[in-house]
Amino acid sequence: MSKIWKFGIGTDQFIADTVDLSDDEIGKYVRMLFYAWKQKAKLPTDIKRINQIPKNPNIEVTKYLLERYFDKDENGYTCKAQVDEWERVQRISNENSEKAQARWDKEKDIQGQCHSNASNSNSNSNSNSKNINYSNIMKAWNRIIPTSHIQQMNDTRKKLFRSRFKPYFKESYEEWEKFLSRISKISFLWGSNDRQWKADFNWVLNENNLLKILEGKYETDNKGVISSSNSAYQTRIKILRDDKITPFLLGFAQRNEADIREAVQKKDITKERAEELGIKID
Repeated sequence: MSKIWKFGIGTDQFIADTVDLSDDEIGKYVRMLFYAWKQKAKLPTDIKRINQIPKNPNIEVTKYLLERYFDKDENGYTCKAQVDEWERVQRISNENSEKAQARWDKEKDIQGQCHSNASNSNSNSNSNSKNINYSNIMKAWNRIIPTSHIQQMNDTRKKLFRSRFKPYFKESYEEWEKFLSRISKISFLWGSNDRQWKADFNWVLNENNLLKILEGKYETDNKGVISSSNSAYQTRIKILRDDKITPFLLGFAQRNEADIREAVQKKDITKERAEELGIKID
């Protein structure tokens, strides 16, 4: 999914809901909404961590705003109106991406038909391509790729994969899995970047992106961060150990709690630093 820039606020409703708040309380509420939006419309469960989102934290005000405007479950705090808006924008973004991909595929098909002078061998190859086991393709992706798992192989994805299967993977499921194993170690593609952006199935199989991956662009442009799972771990730990405490870093710490606990055991991170990041070490 492409980056979502829009953050919709129903102005009249927002004013009505916050008419009795002070300017300071409104500012805190808005910053909490912005932070939640970056985390897919969800705040973490730790109130102390949430309290550090505003520049002038006040735990009592934070608790009041959470109780008044947010619902809590085992995964964190959510605002129903914001969740509804997130899901709506995400749905529109996905639909637009698929439409754009479909237009691109259609143009490629037209160009191919105009310049095609298919021989019998090509016809056989096309026939074989129609017999691709898309279920196995999807299962391999979900099993090997760490994030961006897919629920179905729709017509757009099938057509996209079919057009890449022979020229890039030699019509071999083994080559496909080797490719997935290679890119699964490129942590930049799966959220270890300053925007928390993650590649998806369609993005990876876009021909321009696929060529960049095969040419090693994402393995060389990031100073070795993605060359192996171990170096990715070391890079995450360096960020968590040395960077200034910010809302972004606290969110990053929450997503990498297991690494932080391992780093404390290895003495790569102190217990005190881990607790500053919101990870309680017993």
